[in-house]
Amino acid sequence: MPTTRVSTTRTEETVQTMRELLKRLREEWPSASFDRLVVEAEAASEPHDTATLARGALLDAMQTGTVHIVYRGACRVEHRRTGLTLGIVHAPYVAGVLEALNGDCGLVYECKAASAALAFDTDDWNALVERRGLWKEVAQVIAIYLEALSVRTAFLTASTAYEAVCNALQLLDGHPPEIKGDLTAVSFVLERTKLSRSIVSKIVSDLRTGGYIEMDRGRLMMIVRPFPLRY
Repeated sequence: MPTTRVSTTRTEETVQTMRELLKRLREEWPSASFDRLVVEAEAASEPHDTATLARGALLDAMQTGTVHIVYRGACRVEHRRTGLTLGIVHAPYVAGVLEALNGDCGLVYECKAASAALAFDTDDWNALVERRGLWKEVAQVIAIYLEALSVRTAFLTASTAYEAVCNALQLLDGHPPEIKGDLTAVSFVLERTKLSRSIVSKIVSDLRTGGYIEMDRGRLMMIVRPFPLRY
């Protein structure tokens, strides 16, 4: 069970750094670039379809050869080879933007809610980007994706299972209520680490018992106070 000592300065600084990184990522999100890609996709002369995507639908550009410009909904991004969740993105976003340029990047997008998108064959998408001079917007989208992945890696690279769980809970706490309410804390951690369910469940349970987190039916409601440095 976690120690009940007051968290050390190091722990508080780590938590603050995480919060600042997440805040900066949200503030720097290139909304204008995403919005322009959506507008250009809607007006495109290149062949495309309007797709209604059910919750649980998988968007895999390498399997289908399709780029989806999603303008409503949210999805979970998974690394195909490892099965690890890389993050959750909210519309607007482009599923397949990396694959359209670089081949198989191993990413699969799973819709977490009913979504709507414009679907292009990869060649038609690249033709639109070239014809309308959208490379700057594409570059900004890819750059923010890479930054988000680096933040995620920094949070979940930890020397102990306890640190990995605490960092993952910090990530979960940064999501809006509608996303937090749809995910159990244990599942969220398991999808992002290679830890066993028993270890994750034990650590989460002990944090709840120690009064560090508030839970409701397995879902994280809030982090009440900074986590202890040691387990």
